[in-house]
Amino acid sequence: MMLLKKIFASKIAAITLAAIFCVTTSGVAYAGLSKEHQLKVAYLYHFTKFVKWPTTAFSDNNANFQLCIIGDDPFGKLLSVLSKKKVKKRRITIRRLDDVKSVADCHILFVSRSEASNLQSIFTGVIGSPVLTVGEIDSFVQHGGMVNFTTREQKLRFEISQERAEDAGLKISATMLQVGINVQ
Repeated sequence: MMLLKKIFASKIAAITLAAIFCVTTSGVAYAGLSKEHQLKVAYLYHFTKFVKWPTTAFSDNNANFQLCIIGDDPFGKLLSVLSKKKVKKRRITIRRLDDVKSVADCHILFVSRSEASNLQSIFTGVIGSPVLTVGEIDSFVQHGGMVNFTTREQKLRFEISQERAEDAGLKISATMLQVGINVQ
């Protein structure tokens, strides 16, 4: 079992490194953006491959995949690279939200640190919707989020609440669950 976990972890690391390579060598200068934020963007993209959304999450077969950010955007232009990619034949649309009114229309909702005091209203806005909530806030998962970026042993990792994802109709792959930490 431990060997399998190492194999899966190395596959995820390889995929992430490949994504970072693609993102950082795309011809766009990303001065001032930390490697941490580049990694987070790569993870956000790969979450789209390791999470299954119900067909009802999309209005039709041609609907775009909505990756939303609420609060201060720590990624800047780096996310524009993702808008050129597709998820299961769906173009990725990047949306920056000013309020919680349309959070339920997202497929992935990245909650910025600036929204730490608004978590309750954000989570209320996505109840019953197939929205993967991803944050970078201490205790994000404990307060109702599904995936939270954290740093452990100087490495970017992520915590997962499988139960909350399932409650929203999302299926997280075993591979992602094995790589995550503090999986609940």
